[in-house]
Amino acid sequence: MHLHVSTPIKVMKAIRELYDSRSLPPWDPKTCYIYYEDSIYDGKPYFLPIVVLRTRPCNWLVKGGGCLMCDYQRVAALKDRDIDELDIISQAEWALKHLKPNERFPYVHIASSGSTLDSKEISDYVLVKLLKLAEQVGVKTFGLETRPEFLLDTNRLDLMEENFNGNFSVGIGLESSDEFIRHYCINKGFRIKTFDSAVEALIKRNIEFFSYVLLGKPFLTVKEDVEDAVRSIRYSLRKGGLALLMVANLQPNTLTHWLWKRDMYDVPSLWAAIRVLELLEPEERGKVAVKAFDKAVPMPHHFAASCGKCTSTIRNALVGFNFTADFNVLESVSDICDCKRDWEEKFEYEPELSLRERVTRSYERIARELNI
Repeated sequence: MHLHVSTPIKVMKAIRELYDSRSLPPWDPKTCYIYYEDSIYDGKPYFLPIVVLRTRPCNWLVKGGGCLMCDYQRVAALKDRDIDELDIISQAEWALKHLKPNERFPYVHIASSGSTLDSKEISDYVLVKLLKLAEQVGVKTFGLETRPEFLLDTNRLDLMEENFNGNFSVGIGLESSDEFIRHYCINKGFRIKTFDSAVEALIKRNIEFFSYVLLGKPFLTVKEDVEDAVRSIRYSLRKGGLALLMVANLQPNTLTHWLWKRDMYDVPSLWAAIRVLELLEPEERGKVAVKAFDKAVPMPHHFAASCGKCTSTIRNALVGFNFTADFNVLESVSDICDCKRDWEEKFEYEPELSLRERVTRSYERIARELNI
């Protein structure tokens, strides 16, 4: 087969149909999810509350099958059901009442099932309500995440600024700055120029932004994956933002899970996350945090690990790094276990085929087995 621009979209739609036929979990539109990320706020260690609202599905999931590794819709949205605007507002009211932001959490991140600034998920009416609710209970910094195309709507940005007097922090899923990798190895569904335009729109308004960069991309070697993550982090930092290194975990109902069952994919080692940080300059590391290696919604089958002897120690060190931005915390565990040598061998592996050839052959096999 020839690698076509529509190939990852066709594959992801087939994967979604394969899993959508399974029994679905009970649905309560008034229930949302809250978990806490280790972070830094106002120069101090901070447990950042992440509120995940149950809304309509991610628009890219519906149109293009979604990202290869994402199973967010399993708990955050279901395609065959709709949610009333008042239900979404009631979820936010419950979450903010529970968190008591004025007393404990001045910075709260509120996410929908895909993009908080997509009007199909969060309407203008609901967005205004969320902002007003957050301000009323004492939220000082309102965090959200969105695909970059929705940041090009100046009306939505106007609504944000007109209805909230605090600060904003906007997350964008860049994943990779490489066009080929972002499309064929992640199925992200946008070009880098869209990301650039979105960033420019935020910078004009002095709105802080950060990029999600994926570690654990399918089809790449360990070295290619690490080096692409480094380049992508630097790309985001040059634009003026921060970066979150998202260490891939293994979610069901995804292509990465399908590949994993056929020994064509594995989650990255925690050593890979440390290597990414090692390759960055000290001033760059201070603008990066590492995420998704020990908590996620929905709960994955597997988190990234090293080995049974050292995984918990390295995870704790990564948490320490996130709280302090001090790379010495990670250097203290750099020689803690012999399993690092095994990982180094994988890191040095050089494939005979180019990335394009490997991706093409992988999609040929996927297409045959999925009969597409």
